[in-house]
Amino acid sequence: MTDNLASLQHWKDGVGAYNAGNIQKAIQEFKSAAPTKGVLFNLGVASAKMGDNKSAIRHFDEVLRVDPNLGVAYLTRGACKHHERMYDDAIADYDRALATVPMQGDALDYTEEGLSFEMHKVDLLFNRALALKELGR
Repeated sequence: MTDNLASLQHWKDGVGAYNAGNIQKAIQEFKSAAPTKGVLFNLGVASAKMGDNKSAIRHFDEVLRVDPNLGVAYLTRGACKHHERMYDDAIADYDRALATVPMQGDALDYTEEGLSFEMHKVDLLFNRALALKELGR
């Protein structure tokens, strides 16, 4: 099997494991795949699901180095920072994510990116408000 095919198989196996609730196996499979934007994003989501927000933040940092305009990575990294009580940093990430949502729209669908995720403006605004509340603002 070529490296590309093997990498794709690891990604598919990781998605299958994640969907089956075997998050640790999903992480192992994603780590065995080539570090594409989708794989790195999935690693971040799986790490967050395991409660390892610090690892998740590192994975989302990597995603954003590959694609600094991927709003959903700012949203999910912001949520992890929020859980780590890094409220100012979370707000900055929510603001970056908001900047990626078109003015005329209320959501971005990332299906075409290979990510089964839809980012809604209302969720970003709500998360931002919660972080501001934690800061007493």
